[in-house]
Amino acid sequence: MGVAAWLGPAYGGRMAVLSVDLAFRRWVDLGGVVLERTEPGAPREYLLTEKGRGLKAVIIALNDWGDRWLRPGPIDYIHRNCGGLTRQVVICECCATEVPLDEVGVRPRKL
Repeated sequence: MGVAAWLGPAYGGRMAVLSVDLAFRRWVDLGGVVLERTEPGAPREYLLTEKGRGLKAVIIALNDWGDRWLRPGPIDYIHRNCGGLTRQVVICECCATEVPLDEVGVRPRKL
């Protein structure tokens, strides 16, 4: 079953499925995922590359936003060791404390 077929019922509508399929194919072309066989004789599956894993936090954040502001989606992100739900936090590199989002600011990056 392809990614588009799997996501189709969750997001409803042919156009949404085509958009997801095209976006996924582009993600493959950009090197975010690779198609590999994990074991001899096993079906091939898509695996995240290092580039793809680098976006995992962004994807989780977008999923959390959609769950809160649109509607709950079809998946939860869990801690593989214990099965508990995960959540994202912002940590200050200087004092190592959790920073509430309304206390996060921006400044020009020093080059």
